[in-house]
Amino acid sequence: LFSRLYGPNLVETPKEDLFFYSRLFDDDGVAPEKALVVDDSPDAVQRAIEAGATAVLVTGPASGADGATAVIDRLAKLPRAIADIDFT
Repeated sequence: LFSRLYGPNLVETPKEDLFFYSRLFDDDGVAPEKALVVDDSPDAVQRAIEAGATAVLVTGPASGADGATAVIDRLAKLPRAIADIDFT
């Protein structure tokens, strides 16, 4: 499901920085509206959404994230969550 995994070292920007996802999308050559970010941090999910991406939060069932397209409790559920997302 993943073509490349990113960390702060690849875009020379801390993940907590507001520009992390913009730099990540630029580096990968993907338009933000075509990107899917999967993270276990509600803050990271929110920053990805603010950068224009679709985001899935992986967290326990009692947690959530404002604006996340999907919230799943384990990565095994990611393929189904992706199948339910309309990227158009």
